[in-house]
Amino acid sequence: MSHPFPIILDVLYAAGEMCFEERLSALSVISIDRNSSIGSILVADQQKLDFRRFGRLLETTDGFFTSYKVQRSCSDWPFEHFWTNPDEPKHSMFLGYFINPKEDHGCGIKLLELLLETIAPQLNLSVDDQCEVECEMGRLDISIIRKSKDGKDFALIIENKINGAKHREKQVSRYVKLVRTRDDIPCDRIYAFYLPLTGADNPDPQERAKIDADKQDVQQCQSHWFDISFEEHILPWLRKALSSKPGSFEEGMISNLRHYRDLVKFLINKQRKHNMNAQILKALEKAKENGELPVLSEVESLITSATDLKACLKSSLRGKLLMEVKSLLDKQNLNPFFCSSEFLGEMSFDSEFDPRFEHEVNLCVPVDAKALVCFGCCDDGKNMFSWFGYSKKGDQMIPAEIIADLVEKHQLNAKNGDESWYVWERDNKINYDNCIDEATVKMVVEKLIEMKDELSDRLKIF
Repeated sequence: MSHPFPIILDVLYAAGEMCFEERLSALSVISIDRNSSIGSILVADQQKLDFRRFGRLLETTDGFFTSYKVQRSCSDWPFEHFWTNPDEPKHSMFLGYFINPKEDHGCGIKLLELLLETIAPQLNLSVDDQCEVECEMGRLDISIIRKSKDGKDFALIIENKINGAKHREKQVSRYVKLVRTRDDIPCDRIYAFYLPLTGADNPDPQERAKIDADKQDVQQCQSHWFDISFEEHILPWLRKALSSKPGSFEEGMISNLRHYRDLVKFLINKQRKHNMNAQILKALEKAKENGELPVLSEVESLITSATDLKACLKSSLRGKLLMEVKSLLDKQNLNPFFCSSEFLGEMSFDSEFDPRFEHEVNLCVPVDAKALVCFGCCDDGKNMFSWFGYSKKGDQMIPAEIIADLVEKHQLNAKNGDESWYVWERDNKINYDNCIDEATVKMVVEKLIEMKDELSDRLKIF
């Protein structure tokens, strides 16, 4: 996604200028000279900064974020603080345990079948109890050997490079020769799988040349080479295993698979971030050469301005949603109005950019002289928090029996624990990405009308 950085930076620059001018005005009010010791301290971090000077650097950096898709998950926390990344032999032992039909995990051949379906579905290899899985034997990370009298013998060799170990010269081709000699498997029934963390791992040219030469040697002796990765093959295999959930899994096996899946995801994200940071450092080096390198105070000021811009943009999105809902309700002569716990009386807005939308705002629709139905929204620090509610009107009271019935039927919450004047339910479907979509606006309008009609009918009966 391309961002209009020149426009964004102009807005941020204007915001920074306003902050600077406000700080100077404050000094004037309290009669402090900006050139005095105290004055210089108060404005030292508020110099006029032109973020547009390093706009090209920001645009380049944003491209890296889009490309590498670095995204932290809450499941990363244990690996960041408690559990370190095992070495490659331990990863091989993990995988070998999962796919070995003879282990006591209760999965039988299921996980081995799923693995072969994922990494090489075109081979259509026979998987049964004649498959022997070994790990870290004879320098092979993982080997799967099937020998029988049905002519369907095969050998799979998995060379695990999850932590980026250096490739030794003719490493895999030596393993192929070992298996051919030791297990008497025909060359064309030996399959070598080269397994780095991600398919995007790009070793240096010398390392790449060794891998390509090894691959060529394997293929020249009529065996087969497959490039796979934890990101594109092992992670999908773990997801398939977790979604299948065979009833024979031993207790705790699902947890083992989930834990290993989360570890792999963490390592992939960590590698992406490492690669992205390497690109950012190159961009910084280039910016320095072009005289566009920012100082740290400029970046910190930019972050502050961007945070303020984000908050204002969120406020305007909430304002637009509320105003568009009100517009549709007005067309149906339902007399909607705005109110807020932050301000007294009814409120009116001319624009979604009104600063009062920074606060909690309710859009109310009268039901009768006693009651209102409402829709409101605010920001919860991460996303939009929106709700639908039923409220008393002025000093009037909705009969307690009706309120109790609504609370029980719709599982509503009481405002400040007091069910006599406001009960509400949160809406989890509305967020900043969809809040001004036509479908969202229509949904809010329809629900408010439905709530109004339901409460009106109950009040008439009562």
